[in-house]
Amino acid sequence: FFFQAEDGIRDYKVTGVQTCALPICLARSDPAAARDAFDDYARNGFLSADGQRRAAPRIAAALASASPADALHWILGLPADARSDALPEDALRYALRIRDWDGVSAALSLETPTEEAAQRWDYWKTRAAEARGALDAKALQARFGGVRSTRSYYGFLAAERIGAPLEMQDRKTTTDATTLEATAQEPGILRAREFFLTGDLVQSRREIGRAHV
Repeated sequence: FFFQAEDGIRDYKVTGVQTCALPICLARSDPAAARDAFDDYARNGFLSADGQRRAAPRIAAALASASPADALHWILGLPADARSDALPEDALRYALRIRDWDGVSAALSLETPTEEAAQRWDYWKTRAAEARGALDAKALQARFGGVRSTRSYYGFLAAERIGAPLEMQDRKTTTDATTLEATAQEPGILRAREFFLTGDLVQSRREIGRAHV
């Protein structure tokens, strides 16, 4: 049989087994066989680098449904040009799912974090080092302290790890008297106030929700 190439794969002659142009379809029923077919196609030049990057996340997800450890180890063994930008993130999730801290470190080494992801990357890198006993208490305080310095999800997690207060970084909102007066005279706010004074809190909240302020 010949199957039209999808995901960057050249047509491939298959004897007796319909593969739907790629091990992707096989992954639905037999993830291990899909992995083996992927490796075989790539090794023999029937799968382009672009095809590998598109197919690998689907095969890894299928492997992870049965064994996150198998999916993690397979991703770590892929050549760099076969990994999509999202695959290191997948590897990190699989490693965390099974608490494989060496795997967490290995997954983090696959990517260079963007400025946006740097805090998450620093947190998990430090968390993995802590679990492996690779850092002393002083170093952990310093590393987690750096992550804790901003008000964010990972900042709060880091504060919890070292028993430090949450960095709330509150900022006061100031409003001038003119704006407050104009808002108080807005018809929806006036109606909300009247409903509030009569004890109808439900209708008062509805008016506030509809007010143009």
